[in-house]
Amino acid sequence: VSEVVVVSDKTIADVLQENFKCAQCGECCRVGGQVRISLEEAQEIADYLCVDMSDVASFPFQVRDDFPGTYFLEVTSPCFFWNKLEHTCMIEEVKPAQCRTYPFQCLTDGDCSFEDACVCPSFRRTVVVSLMAPVEE
Repeated sequence: VSEVVVVSDKTIADVLQENFKCAQCGECCRVGGQVRISLEEAQEIADYLCVDMSDVASFPFQVRDDFPGTYFLEVTSPCFFWNKLEHTCMIEEVKPAQCRTYPFQCLTDGDCSFEDACVCPSFRRTVVVSLMAPVEE
């Protein structure tokens, strides 16, 4: 009798991401955090908000010498773009890739810890459900 062993090339992050559904609760926005924004994304946000990129005072972005070509959204709690009255993202249509892919991209890039990712209630639920799922043999 031979035994068939199925080996997956998926990482734990891949499995979690496949089962993740963002509830758009905004918890990640309310906590704040360091968000990388490319020059293109910054320009897209400026255009969306009808603000001139040369008016640096209008933007809560930081430029760091160790990351050329990248802005960092200042760490605020809540996020600068979080609409506190409506509980929505003011730049939802053009929000940065790091926000759209949270928490998975920051985990794989090493920009946040597992504990940071657990700020997200949907992520916590996904982890628990995945850990409780029966193991196929």
